[in-house]
Amino acid sequence: MTTKILTALSIDGIIENIINFNEKLFDFPESNNIIITDYEKYKKMMSDAPYLTSNVILLINNKYSENSQDYTNLINLINNNNVSCIKCSDLNNALLTSNNIKDKYKNIFIIGEYNIYEEIIDKCSDIDIIWINKMYSDEEIEQLTSKKFPITKLFNDFEMINDYGWLKNNNNTLYKIVNYKNIA
Repeated sequence: MTTKILTALSIDGIIENIINFNEKLFDFPESNNIIITDYEKYKKMMSDAPYLTSNVILLINNKYSENSQDYTNLINLINNNNVSCIKCSDLNNALLTSNNIKDKYKNIFIIGEYNIYEEIIDKCSDIDIIWINKMYSDEEIEQLTSKKFPITKLFNDFEMINDYGWLKNNNNTLYKIVNYKNIA
């Protein structure tokens, strides 16, 4: 079983929120996986890729009140997509839960934000990154510190195993998919 981070980054390491699972850019098995993510990423995944069924989702960072309409809508989305959902209070709880159920699933995918990636990167076997040909100004980077990927750990502890070269999406944005393997 592999534990893999899936993310999109600007070329200066800022986490981008543009992963489109509908385009099937990642080598992402459609079922029988554990996906650790937060509510916002899960909602985007399911709107992009309703084919991601028969997975178990470990949702962290519960920012919705269980009485809110957003929470109700999310639960309806989960129930309509044949997905098992386990709410976890934090990443450690999600990792403990995934360890307890991992024998039933193929892989663990982590799709999140800086705080999740910073905490989990040392435990991952692989990272798949969509690099976006975009750079931020120094002032913007200072404001986006909480969205910066732990790039030093990536370059020190992981080896690039595949680089698929630069491509253009429908909006003429240049991007490339690069796979990394943990060598630490």
